Amino acid sequence: MKKISDEDLELRARNLKELWFDVDGVMTPQGSLVIYDLSSESGIVFERYDGVRSVRLVPCDEHGKPLQNVVEYLAGRAEEPIFEGYRYDTRDGKVIEIAVKSGLRVFFVSGRNSPAMSRRAVNLGAIPHLGIKDKAATIVRESRCIASERCFVGDGIQDVGALRETKDGLAVAPADAAPEAHEAAHWITEARGGEGVIHEVLRVIFAIRGIEVV
Repeated sequence: MKKISDEDLELRARNLKELWFDVDGVMTPQGSLVIYDLSSESGIVFERYDGVRSVRLVPCDEHGKPLQNVVEYLAGRAEEPIFEGYRYDTRDGKVIEIAVKSGLRVFFVSGRNSPAMSRRAVNLGAIPHLGIKDKAATIVRESRCIASERCFVGDGIQDVGALRETKDGLAVAPADAAPEAHEAAHWITEARGGEGVIHEVLRVIFAIRGIEVV
């Protein structure tokens, strides 16, 4: 549901230079955090980078068929036996890569400082800002453009400040976001968190800006 006119949306979308995405509840389903204890010998060889072990999984159904548009990232510190896991929609990843290639700067923001989130961001060409308490302040501090040139997508009460800070740009909330987030957003997506929210938003922005999706 768009709370602004199509003409207003087009103007805002054409002005965008930066895309700021909350992770929990936007790019992942609500309550999707999974903790894995890998203290026992698992037989899995993990990639190592900067002291972090990670693995990318493709979840399957009971017949061994990969679930459509779903991928999981697990990651943790090399010296610790505990891994965090997050489930992502692969359609979001594809359009984020296209956005980066088109020249848009993409950021992941979260109150959690998760190696799995960081790994996902880096793989897609996005810049992670994790473990932050005040998303609005972080966006203002780290942004290279004015508020009207930014898009922010957030779902929780803790995201309201960032949504309001983006009132001159484009503020978006998923269908299952908190009522306070809906109130502060210009646009409420049809997609729920973790089910292609970013894909829905960026496909519209790409169409307005003439960016080809291949």
